[in-house]
Amino acid sequence: MNSKIHFFHIKILVLITLLIVLLLQKASAQEAPVKIAITPFTLNAPQDLQYLKSGIQDMLESRLSQDENVVVISDEKTALAMQGMQEPIDENEARAIGRQLDADFVLIGSLTVFGASSSLDARLVDVAKQKSTLSFFEQSDSIDDLVPKINAFAADINATVTSPAAAAAAAPAPDPAAIENGVQAHPEKMAEDPMQADTAVAKDDQGFDHTPLLPDFWKSRIYKIRFDGLALGDVDGDGNIETVIVSAEKMVIFRNEKQKLFKINEIKWGGYRAVVGVDVGDINGNGIDEIFVSALNDMKTAVASDVYEFDGHTFKQTVKKSRQLYRVVGNPKQAPMLLGQEFKPKRDHGNPVHLLQWDGADYSPGDMVLPAKREKITLPGVAYGDVMNRSNNIPVFYTTYNRIQVVDADSETVFTSSEHYGGSTLTYSMGKQNRDDDDAKRYFQMRLVIADMNDDGKNEILVIKNYDKFKETLARTKWFDGFHIESLTWDGLGLATAWQTPRKPGSIRDFAVADFDNDGQVEFVAALIQREGALVGQSPQSRLVAFELK
Repeated sequence: MNSKIHFFHIKILVLITLLIVLLLQKASAQEAPVKIAITPFTLNAPQDLQYLKSGIQDMLESRLSQDENVVVISDEKTALAMQGMQEPIDENEARAIGRQLDADFVLIGSLTVFGASSSLDARLVDVAKQKSTLSFFEQSDSIDDLVPKINAFAADINATVTSPAAAAAAAPAPDPAAIENGVQAHPEKMAEDPMQADTAVAKDDQGFDHTPLLPDFWKSRIYKIRFDGLALGDVDGDGNIETVIVSAEKMVIFRNEKQKLFKINEIKWGGYRAVVGVDVGDINGNGIDEIFVSALNDMKTAVASDVYEFDGHTFKQTVKKSRQLYRVVGNPKQAPMLLGQEFKPKRDHGNPVHLLQWDGADYSPGDMVLPAKREKITLPGVAYGDVMNRSNNIPVFYTTYNRIQVVDADSETVFTSSEHYGGSTLTYSMGKQNRDDDDAKRYFQMRLVIADMNDDGKNEILVIKNYDKFKETLARTKWFDGFHIESLTWDGLGLATAWQTPRKPGSIRDFAVADFDNDGQVEFVAALIQREGALVGQSPQSRLVAFELK
């Protein structure tokens, strides 16, 4: 009996010892510092501000390291783990870096400087995927304000990764007005109203979420989808301007209200489409802008465009698989006009461009704007308006080699630029020229906008110049690594530069001039491509950018 009691006591002691060991291990694990790797921030800024790139990394490292519960992995080790990767780093690449470094979190981000304003945008990626990615955004009116912003930014990160309670206490109280207007409503409640299906701070399946509008410059977060077209207009007849974005997979419609971007609808194509562009305009005169989606079939050998219109409940497809490409021309001070081109990819020459009119069933050709050309002119690169400020609409367009050409009312050429402008990676196929050849690939031209940009009563032409890495020497390969925006005016002899922005990284796919945020002020809005995603295993990266035209 005594031996049994003795054995029982031994078992109890062993169990207590094991329990103590487990508790000590757990306590030790809880007290282990959090390891963070900081990748170099992508810098979108003029050349003379490139020093900020290393400065931000140094400041974040010193601030984060002030918390004894945080260990920042050295720049050297992080650089080694990043070998072979290109900026900007996405979340999957961040986790790969973190696994190599045995880090708990990896910090990725960007700094954008535009004029006097700057914005610091970052994501803290949990390597183990136990927590959703934490997003941080700080904006300032001048470079001098960056240091205090970075201090606050680092404090937010430390509070989040080491003390969730501290992070909650540090979070700003929600704006009662925002709650009242549904900005922070539960998604299920917002879905009850089909016109407010999402908020700016919520994400859809492609990660569409947005930063607040800056005083002069706004940018969205990076989307892992390639924007193939952008247009703005009142597509639901409520008197407000919506933003329409198209890609190979779908069309998304947003509205900007009180510096928040709401997703009001989404239409998936149900398969891959070679989308060429999107335009909006009230052509049938019923007070609601139609949405014109210019597209090709999946082989890029034939046109299959569609038109959508809001019927009070949903966006109904009113024209299906049209053989025409569409382009709406006009500006905020002018009624829209619809151009059409019966585009045939396999032809060497360009078909004529006509004004289209609604005949009750379809958009039928009217007056010819541009006759057939011996070279391949594509409608996405054609504009029509009072270019010379003589109260006479004439066409202006991109030639095959991306020079801007103006013709008069008799279709005689009056000006051809010496500079190359535009530039797009959207293509069509002319089929096999020889039996052993691959399909001959050709490029579409991009949008031109004719409008009075500075309210002086004279029209200008707003153009994009995407910088081809191969400097237009390779006809079948385009690789853009920078862009600038330029305004051209007619000086009596030709088009001359009125103003242009500095060169910026990336390329512009499409752009618009409209009241993006419904504040009565016209903005320039663009679809910015930061990475095409053309390489195997590489995802595309796109942004929306906007600034006021003053």
